[in-house]
Amino acid sequence: MSPRTLRHQPPSPTRSRTRAWAGDPPTLHAAARKRLLDAAVRCITRDGMVGGNIAAVAAEAGVSRPTVYRYFADQRALVEQTLLHAGRDLTARLGARLRNYFLTGIIIVGPVAVTVYLIKWFIAFADDYVKPLIPSIYLPETYLPFAIPGIGVLFGIIGLTMIGFLGANLLGRSLISGGEIILDRMPIVRNVYRALKQIFESAVTATESKRAFQKVGLVEFPSKGLWSLVFVTGEAGGEIAAAKPGGESDLVAVFMPTGIVPPTGFVCFVPRRDVMFLKMTVEDAAKIVISAGMVTPDQQVARLRKLAESAKPTD
Repeated sequence: MSPRTLRHQPPSPTRSRTRAWAGDPPTLHAAARKRLLDAAVRCITRDGMVGGNIAAVAAEAGVSRPTVYRYFADQRALVEQTLLHAGRDLTARLGARLRNYFLTGIIIVGPVAVTVYLIKWFIAFADDYVKPLIPSIYLPETYLPFAIPGIGVLFGIIGLTMIGFLGANLLGRSLISGGEIILDRMPIVRNVYRALKQIFESAVTATESKRAFQKVGLVEFPSKGLWSLVFVTGEAGGEIAAAKPGGESDLVAVFMPTGIVPPTGFVCFVPRRDVMFLKMTVEDAAKIVISAGMVTPDQQVARLRKLAESAKPTD
């Protein structure tokens, strides 16, 4: 075949299709139609309605005018479909932005609303049970035309403080001991009282700085390669330290929460060398346990910042 014949040979359909659409031809009819509509939107945005003609859209999309007529009957059909396409795109963007605004509002208002509700519930609960025990002469609503919430909480704190003061001296301890002797003679009541007393004593002593969770660590549990978050409560002492289980003398006491319900867990005595101590605070570790690992302290700030950035209007 001569070079002259090759020069006048018509281009193949595959070569023409590849050269069109800016070298990236769509494979589906819907995709090609969408790219033409996107090109029309860009033309109208840049040059106004005058820019939405067949020639300008074809040049913007990198195709010929017959290609545009293949998907749109005439100029009017192209403009109508372009406006509908732009409206749907605007609606989708507006919906996404409103959703981000809504989620950001939930993150900001949700914890505050729940906290206020719990405080309000506690104040109402204390007022309902404590105010009937207070003489009316000490109630503000006796002298005011309205009730003041929180009076029950105030008098409850004062009453508990006075009971603690009386229990700290000799006379108060004698009265308490006499009452406990009476309770110990009741078969069912004494078991309930002893259990509740032990629970309250443990809860109160755990708030002291020397008895509270000291550090956070990781222990390889329940099998090799799996690590569990633990709270280090102190060092083993007394009979446990003297027994030296497994020949280990340097033991630490750790509390391993079960997750989701942090009050439940396991109390273990493990060698100090088997605990990987972390710089994480006890509060941050509690957040990880309660959320089952879904939220970490660093992720909370990053997620809120990401939602705020996505909610900002884009130019």
